[in-house]
Formats: sequence, C-alpha cells, structure tokens
Amino acid sequence: MISARRAPRAAAAALMVGLLAAGCATEEPGTPSASSWTSSADNSTSASGGDVPQVSSPLDASAYLDRPCDLVPQKVMNELSYTEPGKALTADENSTAALSGPGCGWNVRGHGQSVVVGIQTGNQQDGMGGLQGIYDGYQDGQFEYYEPTTVDGYPAAFSDISDNRDRGSCAMYVGIADDLTYSVYAGPYGDEPEQACPVVEQVAGAVIETLKGGA
Repeated sequence: MISARRAPRAAAAALMVGLLAAGCATEEPGTPSASSWTSSADNSTSASGGDVPQVSSPLDASAYLDRPCDLVPQKVMNELSYTEPGKALTADENSTAALSGPGCGWNVRGHGQSVVVGIQTGNQQDGMGGLQGIYDGYQDGQFEYYEPTTVDGYPAAFSDISDNRDRGSCAMYVGIADDLTYSVYAGPYGDEPEQACPVVEQVAGAVIETLKGGA
C-alpha cells in the first residue's frame, strides 16, 4: 500500500511511455541491436540500503526541456536501429508532459520496440525529485524493484512500476542533481529480452555525454 506521504509521479511517467511509444509506431522492419548486458547494478542493495548517493557534479538539463529529443544524438539511435527521428512531448503541447516532465520517444519500424527518455521535472517541482524520490516511491510500493547502479559516475537505479525485464522491458532513472532525474525506458524486446537493459544503459550514457557538453 502506498503511504500517505507524497510520492513521485510514477503513473504519469508510465503513461508518457505509452503515449510516446504509440505516437512513434511505424511499419517498415528493422533489427534492434545491443551488446550483451553486463550490469553494474548492486543487487544486494535493491531492497534495503536507503542511502541514495548525492550528485557531486550536477548537470543542467534546462536547455533540453523544449527539445528533449536532442538529449540523444541520432547517431546513437541509428546504431540501435532507431533510424527515424524521435517524437517529442513537451509541457506546451501535452498534458501528461506538463504533469511529469518532457520526453522523447523512438520506435523501430514494424517491430514495436521503443526507447523513451523523460526528464522528471514534475517530481522536482513537487519537492519529490531526484533519485531519493524514486527510492521513496519504491519504499512506498509504487515501484516493483529498485537496483542501484551508476551511469558515467552519476547515481542511477534500474526501477519500474512492474518488473518486466524477463519479457524484454527495462527502465532506469539517473540522478543529474539531488532534486532531478531523467529516465530511460526500452522495450518490449520479446524475442531477445536480454537486449533491453543494454539499450537503456547505452542511451542513458549518451544523455550524460550530451549534458556534459552543454547546450
């Protein structure tokens, strides 16, 4: 049961994934690819350790709130067979994005796999932002799993409202400030479920590289 304290907007973020994935659907075939997954997640702390690391070198994502698709270079998406431009959802044009934060979705033609990147500005504005907010949501029962990891030195966690990794869907939240995260979702990779989390890790790393480079 979710406690009475305020919790991060997991439902809104999940709805954005659905909206972006549906909006990117196309018909021509493609073949998603990624290297075999070797996660740096510390599974021993997935259900215990409440100490969420602070972000020692915060990154500014404000320049990308109106152009979230620019967070991931198209070259990176091409390497993963997402050759079509991403579809953006921003607060100005979508009520879900206004609630949870802006995002961008890519789809592999004819296969149904999607990658969705979101910036959780909604949680930040509500005072529940950052990786701590995601962990608190896990503790409150909003997320089925929480497995700490890092992305290029930034604290992160594999986490989602349902654990569908064995069916080829994977999600991660990355802390870029103590009060702000971005998320990456990939799936469903039904025929090759082991592909989903490596895609998430590769895209998450690309976002960090973009933010480090500035606007």
